[in-house]
Amino acid sequence: MVEVESQRHGINLLEVGRVDFVANVVSSEVNGDKIIYSSPTNLEPVFAVSRKPIDWHKKLRVGLLTSSPYKNYLTEALPEVTPVEFTTKSEVFTQLYQGGLDVFLMTYRDISRVAKYDVYIEPVDSLLKLPPASVVALKNSRAEFLLSDIATVAEKTKNAHTIYDTIQDVILSARLEALEYKANRLFPLSYNLKIALENRKPFSFFESGAHKGIMLEVIAKACHLLKFHCTVADTKNMTWEDIESQFIQGEVDVIAPYVASQPRKQHTYFSDVVHEAEIYVVKRVGYKDHYYHSVSELFLEKLGAVKADYSEYLWNRYLPNKAVTFFGTQEALIQALLKGQVDYIMLDSVSLNAMLADELLPIRPEMNIPSVHSVPVAVGFSKRDRHEEVAALFSEAFELVSIEKVINAYDSPPDWQKIWLSHNRISTLIYIIALLIIIMACVVAVLLHKTSRTDALTGLKNLRSLERSYAKGLKVGETVLYLDVNRFKQINDKLGHKVGDSLLVLLGKRIKKYWNGDAYRVGGDEFVLIGTPTNAQLRDSRALLGEFLVPLEREKSSILVSVAMGVFRASKPIELEEALAKADALCTKTKLKIMSVQRELQSRSNARPPKSYSDRAYTLGYLP
Repeated sequence: MVEVESQRHGINLLEVGRVDFVANVVSSEVNGDKIIYSSPTNLEPVFAVSRKPIDWHKKLRVGLLTSSPYKNYLTEALPEVTPVEFTTKSEVFTQLYQGGLDVFLMTYRDISRVAKYDVYIEPVDSLLKLPPASVVALKNSRAEFLLSDIATVAEKTKNAHTIYDTIQDVILSARLEALEYKANRLFPLSYNLKIALENRKPFSFFESGAHKGIMLEVIAKACHLLKFHCTVADTKNMTWEDIESQFIQGEVDVIAPYVASQPRKQHTYFSDVVHEAEIYVVKRVGYKDHYYHSVSELFLEKLGAVKADYSEYLWNRYLPNKAVTFFGTQEALIQALLKGQVDYIMLDSVSLNAMLADELLPIRPEMNIPSVHSVPVAVGFSKRDRHEEVAALFSEAFELVSIEKVINAYDSPPDWQKIWLSHNRISTLIYIIALLIIIMACVVAVLLHKTSRTDALTGLKNLRSLERSYAKGLKVGETVLYLDVNRFKQINDKLGHKVGDSLLVLLGKRIKKYWNGDAYRVGGDEFVLIGTPTNAQLRDSRALLGEFLVPLEREKSSILVSVAMGVFRASKPIELEEALAKADALCTKTKLKIMSVQRELQSRSNARPPKSYSDRAYTLGYLP
């Protein structure tokens, strides 16, 4: 094993045959084309070291060692910075302390060397978008063929975790040492801080007589690392407005949780952001589900907020001039929502998740309204004494106290995916049901329309349909054929209504079969046929519809039924009523002639008609 000063130094030794492999090599053009890389084996954390907190938006002079693989990544991610190369690390330190540099980059293995200096250390892997490191060997060397085996060993879960944990331990140890050194230099004597925490679960709350919460734990850990004496003020029965007032007046030094807004920066030094909280519109369970889709639609609803809280600003931003009911604490706000004193409030995602974890609390976010805002939750330090330096130290300490683990211990978010999927399924179901209702309504409407214009017994159109179809009258050449069953009443009276109905059904079928035009049943035994038949077609239709047999099931015989007809052909446009009257008059005239002939035939006959004989029909033998 040979320890090298830099990546370039290791590759130089590889090229002259002093070593067979070099580990922790980040891919870069400066490495040349003589080497070959294994698959990624580990991360190679890189840090920025400076004399004061770094603002990457400014034009900075950034120091690197000559042929550093990080130069290209730096200029690509931050084109406004100026990279400055040095041959030795001592030169870099000298320039940093003399003000010739703003920042210099180093790997995690080197940060322990700067821990005793008054510097700020900041990870930059995500900023520079650095790739993982690999093991390299010379191309076409014997070592090249072992690279895949080395990578396989490194990629095993246990080994990968060991490598990662070892690197993190080295980094944490060095950064803790650097923070402790800096805190001791700036504040050689114990520094006292009085801290005010809002009673907002899960950031800060009382449970079983104990004070708990995310902010309490994070601040306590930071105070321990910095060796500060921190005292938590009693704010259990105070409103948020009173807490903030004490902070602004200087009665307490620190306030949390505190949203870092521009107006508050006039009287506050802020730490780095502890948590980015999403703000949601919240309502009671079952209240106007799926009703609203944006905050601006809530202008008719009763809105609530904690006085001086960030939600007051948000309500005013989305609904200016809308009255909002204010409450002293978040607990009072929630109770007002549950009692119906207000209908909608705003809550940050962490507080909302804590409340939703309690299944007995019937509140839910408005699913159709997405997150309305993202707010940076931080710790505020009053603008007095040396609190700007204190805020910077706390920011460094927060990076070392595993804030995410603390948040995760309190923040148990509901399964939003299931909630959203359930919401989507319900919405889809509602749409499907609505569509089915519409389809059913259309079907019913069609059936009702058809029923209203169709004769139920024969299936022909009815009088209403006739009047609507020919509301504008008949055109030239259209023919009306008026049909009236002879002695229909006698058939009903003597043979029964069932036979009468069968007669009408049979006539309807014959009309559909032998008439090429519109057909209507306009009365009990009266039918109107309209069309434009030729003379031959009209003659055939009259012959086929003028007489027909109606079977008698009980008698096992049939009766011959005759139909009187009146024909009217329009020689000019004519109103329907007038055309029907003319055709009906001709039909009646024909009917009277038939009845006269039947009476004469009856008077000549001395024979008594058989039981199946009708006084207006002939008797026929049953044809099976």
